[in-house]
Amino acid sequence: MTPAHSSMAEEAMQEFMLYSSTDDRTLYRYQIRQRGPVFYITMSRMENDVEAEHFGTRVVCNITRQDVIEECLAHCRRRSHTEVWRRRKALLTGVRNWLVCSVAMLTFIRLAIVKS
Repeated sequence: MTPAHSSMAEEAMQEFMLYSSTDDRTLYRYQIRQRGPVFYITMSRMENDVEAEHFGTRVVCNITRQDVIEECLAHCRRRSHTEVWRRRKALLTGVRNWLVCSVAMLTFIRLAIVKS
């Protein structure tokens, strides 16, 4: 009779990759490793086939492989949604800064004309 922990040690680690994207700019890679009922998910954002940003690793237990894939896709959708808002905010900040600078320049020109 073999001890219970030896059967766990004999289980091979299974590994697969999931790539997902919700737009043309961002590609997310999920490296999923499974040993028994435990899944280890490493999440990162890719640029030009190179890891650009590492989000971290998550460990989930006692769920199906399909549930793991759905969780990765949900993570991709959440990150994509925040990325869209981040881009919009950056654009609006740029427009605001341009307007402030333009008003300051026009005010300076107006004062220069009045003084001369």
